[in-house]
Amino acid sequence: MAVITYIAVDRGELAAGHTAATQYQIETIFEDSPRRTRVKGARAETEDGAPEAWVSAFQFTYDLRTDLVVSADRELWREFFSSVAGAERFQIDFTGTIASPGPSIDVWLESDQWLEQQIRSAGYRYAFRVKRWP
Repeated sequence: MAVITYIAVDRGELAAGHTAATQYQIETIFEDSPRRTRVKGARAETEDGAPEAWVSAFQFTYDLRTDLVVSADRELWREFFSSVAGAERFQIDFTGTIASPGPSIDVWLESDQWLEQQIRSAGYRYAFRVKRWP
């Protein structure tokens, strides 16, 4: 399981009964959550051809795709994406549940796009990319 924790922002997609500026959580299963690492810094070769590098930071991004989400939860997912579309920080716990939390990381939606895919009448699947907050 995994848990997404976010603060609701009213951009026209608040779920029924939810209030702006309130923290909410979505429990989900990610089919995929590969982490990409980008090294920030510089690389060069010395005069004798030996490599040298100066590393200032690492940037981590995650390409996330949910398992099947039931249709009843579509409203929550739309609220979530609307709430974090302005690069708002939110948290992902990749190993815990709402009842038994694990460690979480701060992230933001890297792209201004996400995918909502209807899977016949069974439900929906969501795909999006996040970047770890520095």
